Amino acid sequence: MTRHRRGGLIAVVAVATALLAGCTGQDVPAPHPPVTTPPLPAPAPDFSAYTAQVPNWAPCGNGASCADVFAPLDWTDPDGERITLRLAKQAATGTARGTLFINLGGPGASGADGVRDYVDGLVTAKVRQHYDIIGWDPRGVGGSSAVTCLDDAGLDDYLYGTGDPVADGATLE
Repeated sequence: MTRHRRGGLIAVVAVATALLAGCTGQDVPAPHPPVTTPPLPAPAPDFSAYTAQVPNWAPCGNGASCADVFAPLDWTDPDGERITLRLAKQAATGTARGTLFINLGGPGASGADGVRDYVDGLVTAKVRQHYDIIGWDPRGVGGSSAVTCLDDAGLDDYLYGTGDPVADGATLE
């Protein structure tokens, strides 16, 4: 086949492919409209006692500062019992652009101790240069409020009813 014929054949195949592609019977989907999310309603209770907190940072070792903040035990009852959460902060080594909060996961890992004692293993030097790094102890860990656990009868009552297996319908066989 000559070069001229081969070029013509390629052109015909290209045109046919383009025409057939437009004749598949499938509509080209329209772009998705932007998703609009209605604004969240303002919380009914007044959380200002919590949102207005300014941590009172104090040195706590290894160049870190620590502070305690408070949160409601039950967010549906912000005027009820409150808990303490321990924070630890390593200030940015350069000009701070913001704050990076770190949660070490768990269970039982102290974010405050991690940031105080091991910040160089948690983030890079470049991140430390530009961000204050803050870790916190979740409830029941380290310097935060303890978790009150139930005894066996209390747990049975919470999970199954009265806490008395016989009264709850258990039978001995």
